[in-house]
Amino acid sequence: MSGAEHTHGELMRESQQLRDELDQLRRTSAAEVEIAKLESSKSREAKMMAETAVGMQAAEKLAEADIVITRLEREVAALRPRRRGRMRGRSSSSIS
Repeated sequence: MSGAEHTHGELMRESQQLRDELDQLRRTSAAEVEIAKLESSKSREAKMMAETAVGMQAAEKLAEADIVITRLEREVAALRPRRRGRMRGRSSSSIS
């Protein structure tokens, strides 16, 4: 085997080794990209679930507030006729 053939063989082995390393890096990078996509998807899902939970809590609080408002409106409506009657009684007694 001549020196040139030996050098050529070494360069071919080194070239193949570099191609193998490049292939490995590509596979690793592809796997890392897929992992990043999966983590991103999980993060978006968790965010949507948290936003849904917050929205449901807000809806519950609004429903509770509506119930309180309705109750207070009924109480005010029930007190208004009594108050008018009292004011009429005061007006007529103060005029006399």
